[in-house]
Amino acid sequence: MSTHPPSVARRPVVGVTATTSTLHPADGAPAIDAAYVDAAYLAAVRAAGMTPVVLPPNDPADAHAVLDGVDALLLSGGEDVDPAHYGAAPHAAAGPFAAARDASEIALARAARDRRLPTLAICRGVQLLNVALGGTLAQHLADGDAERGARHDRMADRHRRVHAVTVDAASPLAHVLGATALDVNSYHHQAVDGVAPPLAAAAWCDDGVVEGVAARDAAWPALGVQWHPEDLAHHGACEQRLFAWLATHAASHAASHAASHAGQRDAP
Repeated sequence: MSTHPPSVARRPVVGVTATTSTLHPADGAPAIDAAYVDAAYLAAVRAAGMTPVVLPPNDPADAHAVLDGVDALLLSGGEDVDPAHYGAAPHAAAGPFAAARDASEIALARAARDRRLPTLAICRGVQLLNVALGGTLAQHLADGDAERGARHDRMADRHRRVHAVTVDAASPLAHVLGATALDVNSYHHQAVDGVAPPLAAAAWCDDGVVEGVAARDAAWPALGVQWHPEDLAHHGACEQRLFAWLATHAASHAASHAASHAGQRDAP
């Protein structure tokens, strides 16, 4: 019989990747290299019953060690992914790029796939996930089609639903959202182009832009969306269901991890 006290149930921990930026203080103080997360992600994660931890860019070699400390991964929005990662030259409208962030998150995405860690990828996150697993991106949606670009790049309307998305009824994403059609917010100028082999496109805008993906491996709970559900989760049932899905899988991972450790402690 184990002499260890019973473990205390805890909220599942979700690693949220951080945006990187150089901040220039107004008082003329030296510039600050910063890694930070939009508080909307943190609020949506907490509201779904999880505890967020911020993941700054780390040595890619430490990706598995980083994921040892979390029950799920949320790949957040931010900078453009460097097209060098999918063998393309940069478009004049692409950038800025964040080399350390790209390297760290590509390693995290691949490690999450290897471990089948619950993963939610949002905006840049779905683009990064696609690139990490062998896909490509459309670098600038306005190329030859200014209307398509204007439709998607609407940062000022981040809390409004500005265009429709159709979801494949047979996809895991439709099951999670509880819908095959919804209106979403949109602020991006790049998007998934060639879908990575481990992923399947699951949602589209009517102009053909991929708006959602799901892992083909049924044992890996991984979804990605191009819109920003964190900015709509306070009043959107579909968005709340998306974070609740992540919470359910994160809790399952936490329970499995705790049982494994308990077994190791009790082993003779």
